[in-house]
Amino acid sequence: MLRWACRRCVVTRTGSTLPAQVWACIHDEVCVRRNLWIGKNVFAPEQRLDLSRTPDVIRAQRHYWRLRQRYGPTHIDACYVAISKLWSGLAHRHYQLTNRAELLHDLVVVKAPTVEPDKKAPWLEAAGYPEHITLVSLFASGHWRRSILSDDLLAVTRAIAEFHRRFPLQAPLRGTSRTWLSTTIEATARQVEGLANPAISAG
Repeated sequence: MLRWACRRCVVTRTGSTLPAQVWACIHDEVCVRRNLWIGKNVFAPEQRLDLSRTPDVIRAQRHYWRLRQRYGPTHIDACYVAISKLWSGLAHRHYQLTNRAELLHDLVVVKAPTVEPDKKAPWLEAAGYPEHITLVSLFASGHWRRSILSDDLLAVTRAIAEFHRRFPLQAPLRGTSRTWLSTTIEATARQVEGLANPAISAG
């Protein structure tokens, strides 16, 4: 896809400080060499964020590449698509991002005086990227998915506990939100399992 190139790489390679666009892999959200967010929702050169203060975002890009090498691009792409509903729901329910969102928002060059932050802002995308990739990693694991879908209550309980360990919420979910989480986790695991094992799903 066509996107804005890392400004630091452009200077190094061409000596020019003018913005440049390049054809790049859709899965490359971070320039790990120059520590810049160059990926999703960067629609203008000034929206590229310096990630030096949030090294876990840079590590998440490397983690994603390793996942694609380990499980294969097709499987990881399927996981990425399957978790979209769960990911949106978690973001809506305010999972903990430590102080990453605040750090990145402080670096935004152009700040609009909005009451609520733009949910498609690059700094919000970058702030949640480590958790997003961790979620992909969790559902990519066949062992974890089978535990979630198991008839063994103890195995399910342990798998859910692992989920909450990786995705702590600022407050416990109650009522319909709690039901939503458990059913969506199971449905997502079943969807990924069906994509990973189409013969079993068809049977």
